[in-house]
Amino acid sequence: MKKWLMALATGLAVVSAQAEAPRVRLFGSVAYGDGGDKIIAEQYSNGAPIEMHAGSGWTWTIGADMRLFGPLALQVSVGQQRNRVNGANFEMDFVRNPVEVLAFYSVTEQIRLGVGAHKTYNAKFTETGVEPRSRSYDGSTGAVLEGQYFFTAPTNERAFLSGVNLRFIRENFVQTSGTGTGAEARGDQVALGLFFYY
Repeated sequence: MKKWLMALATGLAVVSAQAEAPRVRLFGSVAYGDGGDKIIAEQYSNGAPIEMHAGSGWTWTIGADMRLFGPLALQVSVGQQRNRVNGANFEMDFVRNPVEVLAFYSVTEQIRLGVGAHKTYNAKFTETGVEPRSRSYDGSTGAVLEGQYFFTAPTNERAFLSGVNLRFIRENFVQTSGTGTGAEARGDQVALGLFFYY
C-alpha cells in the first residue's frame, strides 16, 4: 500500500507540473471523524469502559483536485484513518485506507459543496499485549457529503490555499476474519478537518 501511495503522489506531482497552474492542484487534509457502531466494548481493569467505533479516528489524505469548467471541480484522494486505544499492557488499532472521488461546486469564491463516493480498503483491527488478536473487515462503497470554507479566495495564480471542512461519510463494514466473522457494523461518521491545496 505504501508503494502504491508513493507512486500516486509522484504521478500527481508530474500531472500538476504539466498542467495549467490553477487547473490541477495537489491536495492534502487532516481530520477527525466520530461515529459508527462499536466494534469494541470492553473494560479496563479498573472498570473504566474501552470503546472503539467503526467510524472514529484521525484521517490524513492526499490527492489531486482538477477544475473542470465554471464552478465545477473533480477531486480524487487516498488516505489512512486510524482509531487507537492504549492501555498499560495492550494497544488496540483500527486502521483502514479510504479512497474517494468527489465532485465540487463553488457556491462562492470561498465556499464549496461536494458529493461523491467513498470506498475503504485494508480495514483491520489489531490488538497487542497479553492476548493478541486481529480482525479484517470489508468496507462497502459509501457516500460523502462535504462543505469547504477557504480562508482566502483562490486566485488564477498557483498558491498555497487552506481552509476547514465538515464532512458526512456513510459506509458499512462486514467482518471477514477473526472471532465474529460475518458481523456487520455501520461506519457512518461526521468529520471536521483542515485541508490544503497547492
